Amino acid sequence: MEKVPDGIEKKIFENIFHTKSNKSKDHWYTLSDSYVNSVILQAFGDLEKKKIIESVSSSPKIINDILKDCQLPRTSGYRKINSLIDDGLIYQTEQIVVDNKKINKYACAFSNLKINIEKDKLTVDVQLSDSDILKSSIFQTIQI
Repeated sequence: MEKVPDGIEKKIFENIFHTKSNKSKDHWYTLSDSYVNSVILQAFGDLEKKKIIESVSSSPKIINDILKDCQLPRTSGYRKINSLIDDGLIYQTEQIVVDNKKINKYACAFSNLKINIEKDKLTVDVQLSDSDILKSSIFQTIQI
């Protein structure tokens, strides 16, 4: 595999994220990419996806527990969960073994979220926990 030129990851990242403050350690980032912001808004506009995000925001859960918490049917619940995984809004945190089967646990990709609308500009601010940053390959790559 060919090595990516130094700094390109950081340049790509900076086109999407802007740190709120370099001095602060609270890990707030402003998302300036309109597509990413649209994905987040659409997820929160879908009541079932919103319930799923809220269910895994406090602690990682397996899919069966998410479906029970949100009172969702299996088929549509799995579809919504897979969509949130594909969009990067929830992610696998660990695997547990139950009855000799590996089962994934999922968590929310951010700790807090703020949606800002100023004039004609929409931005989304996300706060990541220290553990989210340590698990993120992009954050490790750009070393912010």
